[in-house]
Amino acid sequence: MRVGRLALLSAGGALLLAAGLAPAEASTAQSTETHSFVDQFGKTFALIDFPAVSVEADTLTNALMKQFPESFAGVVFSEESGRLTARYGPGADPDAFATAVSSVDGAAAPVDVAAVEYTFAGLQGAEARLERDPSWAGTDAKAVFNVWVNELQGELTIDVAPGTDTERVRTAATDAAAVYVKVRTEKSPPVLATSRRQDVQPYYAGAAMWVASTTNPATATANCTAGFAFIKNGVVFQSTAGHCNDEGDNHWYHGTSRAWVFSGDYQSIGVDAALMGGWTDYDPSKDLGGPNVWFGQPINTTNYDPITSANSTGPPLGSAMYAGGANSGRVYGVVVDTSELCAPSGLYYTLLDTTGGGSNNFPYILQGDSGGPVTRWNTSTPATDDHVAVALVGCTNLYDTAWVTSVHRVNIATGGTGDSNGGARVYRQ
Repeated sequence: MRVGRLALLSAGGALLLAAGLAPAEASTAQSTETHSFVDQFGKTFALIDFPAVSVEADTLTNALMKQFPESFAGVVFSEESGRLTARYGPGADPDAFATAVSSVDGAAAPVDVAAVEYTFAGLQGAEARLERDPSWAGTDAKAVFNVWVNELQGELTIDVAPGTDTERVRTAATDAAAVYVKVRTEKSPPVLATSRRQDVQPYYAGAAMWVASTTNPATATANCTAGFAFIKNGVVFQSTAGHCNDEGDNHWYHGTSRAWVFSGDYQSIGVDAALMGGWTDYDPSKDLGGPNVWFGQPINTTNYDPITSANSTGPPLGSAMYAGGANSGRVYGVVVDTSELCAPSGLYYTLLDTTGGGSNNFPYILQGDSGGPVTRWNTSTPATDDHVAVALVGCTNLYDTAWVTSVHRVNIATGGTGDSNGGARVYRQ
């Protein structure tokens, strides 16, 4: 349980912030030249098979957590080097840890080993102490919105309300938790960036959605955002965030045409996602979403990039990607937590730190971006005009963070296991 009031991203919004000390790492890694590229927004991405690296990182994480539950400190991917690093904290046998790492196939990405000054178990224990008894915050208790572990940086983070004495909260939390704590306060609400509010069939990922007829789509703020097209049992569906509406409700695209029928009780399936059928039929020949994604540029078909692959696990710590919403456009984010609770939904998500900014140095996922596509460049080859489908936007705040639902979790929740044919899989032509 978290202490906060995070916001789901349909109609409505909320804000937050965090805290910490960057851990010192003593790495055994050798410097190795690898290939990467810098995209048109100045962000570095490794030229790797991202779905394969995600599987390798997930396999390594599960194996090490099982063998070293008290000293494990995460598996991190570096976009600069294209390598994974398995980290251990105090109490681990370095030789045994290195042996365990070497037993995992490193075909997708080389794996290094690093010693750090913390462990996930220690950070999670400190987090639990602060959440169990909020009296440590004294008169600031009501200003504390969220307590969470930044797994990437190895620090305990607290989000507080604007105007709060952050140093007072940090000192009290550090004393109570017995670890250094980082404290953040929310930013000023941003203005809307570029957006896609006028769309026609096919409805590409990133298209604006409304819950009622919208006569002025050029100015109306979207209620939610269309995600990737999914296919299940031969039928193509459009996806969005599960919290965007209730079973049987209609969603609209620009003008007065009803585009989708909302389906699914997201709480019951345990992921913040829903699959929507077309208003007139469920004919799989009707391309409701297509293999393309739109990311906030002016409306022009040349700005659609194809989806050529989809993750079958969650993205690893440290990996970089872009989230896209109808209201915010393209926003850059780095994975800092692989399983974080968003309090309003009661569900767990992958957490992105978006302080790196977006296509317009706009580091916010906004209200109405729920359900939007989260992708990474498909950089296994130097061609970078296509994307890997990674997740759907879920929760957000104005602390430069966003909660996203991995597409593999949608697959599992709808009847699949991994990337099998049983669940709803990202639809690619």
